[in-house]
Amino acid sequence: MRSAPGAGGVQAGSLARKRSMQGAGSSGSGASSKAILAHSGKRYSVRVIPKKAHSGRKQPGDAGGVPARPGDAVSDRSGTSGSLLRTKSLSKQSVTELTAEDLATGSDASGEPGPFHQEIEDARRQAEDTWSNYFRMRRKSVVDTRDATVIIEETRTCTINTQASRWRYWDMVLIVCVAVTALFQPFEVAFLNFDDPFASVVNRVIDVVFILDTLIQFFVPYEDSEGNTVTDNCAIAQHYARGWLPVDIISIFPFDLLASSNDDPLGKLSLLRALRLLRLFKLLRILRASRIINRWRNRFGISNAATSLVRFLVMFLLIMHWGACLWFMAATLSADPDSTNFAGTWVEDASLGTSTTASKYMASIYFAASTSSTVGYGDISAVNDTERGVALLVMLMGGGLYAFMVGSVQTIIASIDEARQQFDADSDNLNLFMASVSLPQALRIDIREFFDQTLQVHRERYYRDILRKLSPMLRKQVAAHCHMAWVTGVPFLACKDQEEVTEFAASIAVRMRSEAFAPFEIILRPGHINRRLFIIQRGLAVRRGGGRVIGAGHWFGEEMILTRGRVLHEGISSITLTLCMTLHRDDLAAVLESGHFERTRRTLRRAVVRLALRQEFVRCARLAQL
Repeated sequence: MRSAPGAGGVQAGSLARKRSMQGAGSSGSGASSKAILAHSGKRYSVRVIPKKAHSGRKQPGDAGGVPARPGDAVSDRSGTSGSLLRTKSLSKQSVTELTAEDLATGSDASGEPGPFHQEIEDARRQAEDTWSNYFRMRRKSVVDTRDATVIIEETRTCTINTQASRWRYWDMVLIVCVAVTALFQPFEVAFLNFDDPFASVVNRVIDVVFILDTLIQFFVPYEDSEGNTVTDNCAIAQHYARGWLPVDIISIFPFDLLASSNDDPLGKLSLLRALRLLRLFKLLRILRASRIINRWRNRFGISNAATSLVRFLVMFLLIMHWGACLWFMAATLSADPDSTNFAGTWVEDASLGTSTTASKYMASIYFAASTSSTVGYGDISAVNDTERGVALLVMLMGGGLYAFMVGSVQTIIASIDEARQQFDADSDNLNLFMASVSLPQALRIDIREFFDQTLQVHRERYYRDILRKLSPMLRKQVAAHCHMAWVTGVPFLACKDQEEVTEFAASIAVRMRSEAFAPFEIILRPGHINRRLFIIQRGLAVRRGGGRVIGAGHWFGEEMILTRGRVLHEGISSITLTLCMTLHRDDLAAVLESGHFERTRRTLRRAVVRLALRQEFVRCARLAQL
């Protein structure tokens, strides 16, 4: 069996690029060789111990040797040296010793190819060709090496589980730093002095946080294209270097420190102007928010629709804020360096040259908001070519985002609750139907009151479709949570095997149907053939004649397990609005035939016999009374 391609760029049947070789010399000297293999995102150490080096050692489980620990599986096979040993320690480190036959075949004790069959075969062939290249052994050691013991063990790795609850505090710190970067960095570049002490302190603190996060990313496992969780540190580093590492390095690079190394005032002024734009690369830190939001959405179950709406709102506010900063930056870059009142710019045209920073920002955000929302009052306008180019950019960015937001928000709102929207459409169609057939007003009111309370029935249709899309294991867990209570309460469906009951509940969960009954409506009529099992979700029902009340969580309709199950009692009626889950006889038969539910089938068969005898006794008793 050929191994699947390993994560971290290691192809199937190939050794990892990084090999750690130990022990030179021949097998007669007792030396051993060691290499590193990568398989399915994990790293394994492979040691080759020549026969003479281990022939005198007693293996665990051998006579007179060290006793095997609990869980060890030892298998001696005639004709081979050594034994096959598997151990599982508390550190989850698995060690496999393969004998000479295992080295040649790459199989385990059962004869099946192991996970390193191809790797071992490649190593053996490479060793046959040039032992000095791989095992660092001479050609005369071929026989001894074939009889050697190969030990494969999973190496320890240092990884960080960012899904742990304690890491949510670090995520909050990152979110705060990203928000400060998105809001403060453009404002600092556009409106504040380059050597502002407060801005310098804020920048250094945020730089330290993001440097720490960059280092943490080297220890965060990832999933490869095949769904394997890669925990090998070298593979993680390579994956990070090919992905987010360049972006993260650019975002943490201290561009503002470059200006401090220039002592030439004119050169420093030119450098400062250029660095004002280069420092905007720090906005790339905002991309880190996508990783955090994905973790939070999976951890807390945040709605995708709500996430999209918040994302659009934040994007629109950021575009206005960035547009305001960019608009004022255009005046700063195009102004005369010797001027102090922004001569020849929109700032001078709006008489804001000597105004406070807050007034300048309010004028800039006013221009950006009116331009982005396609209003454009025109009281603040561009004066030079630089400002006209920036104004055009703000128009394109703001107008495009505004148009995209309007269409996207409408689509998101329409898809937030499809069941509710379909229910509202059905309600409107119901009103049209009642008007077209001229139903009495009193009847219309009763129908509307009943229909308004059956929203849960409409939702069940969508829930069943979602349940079908889950994996069998998850579907079983959801079914156990939702249906185990009543399944175990029905005697002819609950066998003694808990695992089978859980599997059975998962199978019938996707076949259940929802039905609603108005108050005082007859659910089962006496003498009729019943083919459905009813489980009350909400409301009350009563067995007519006997007066026994059936509440939520209880069931009735056991006659459905008979071929011709007639209702022999007085029937069942609803007292209040009653919502029921129903299971049809045909669906029950299909589930029993599709799965391995032998115990459930035997339990049901005994219940059929008992119920048939009871109904026959009741029928005979009634005939005797006649």
